[in-house]
Amino acid sequence: DCLLSRGLGDVYKRQALDRPRSLERRQVLKTLALLIAAAPLGLAAHRGLPWREWQADERTATGEQRTLKLPDGGRLRLNTGSAVDIAYDDNVRRIRLIDGEMLVEAPREHASRPLIVDTAEAEIAMLGSRLMVRQYPQSTYLAALEGAVEVRPRRSRCLLYTSPSPRDKRQSR
Repeated sequence: DCLLSRGLGDVYKRQALDRPRSLERRQVLKTLALLIAAAPLGLAAHRGLPWREWQADERTATGEQRTLKLPDGGRLRLNTGSAVDIAYDDNVRRIRLIDGEMLVEAPREHASRPLIVDTAEAEIAMLGSRLMVRQYPQSTYLAALEGAVEVRPRRSRCLLYTSPSPRDKRQSR
């Protein structure tokens, strides 16, 4: 009897030990399959949805244009489908163009505190009072309407400086 009960006990022990492992394996495989299926969806949502635009300080919808008063008294005109972050402190005035187009009109009396416009491709220091910037998917368009700008490309160490246009020189006389 002792040998029989000992043999049956081993069978029951094996079954008891084997069962949870197979259930754990199934659960791990289900979780792994779910992660494999969800990862591409999450990546597509991250790349395809305009998260940065949604979280911007100021933005305009398609077809909407808006003029904002800046903390230093200047004006910022946002064209349709644009998004910006605005950060002013005691040392620098900074506007980050996330998407779209903007026209910045800065007052000259705050020239001691630089006004910096950040885009995906460059950091632009306004040395004048009117600047238009358009952010395209792979490039930035810049027009200094009054005054000059200093451009620091992000992927290069060179510094670009545009002097005032002849029209600006005539107006200042």
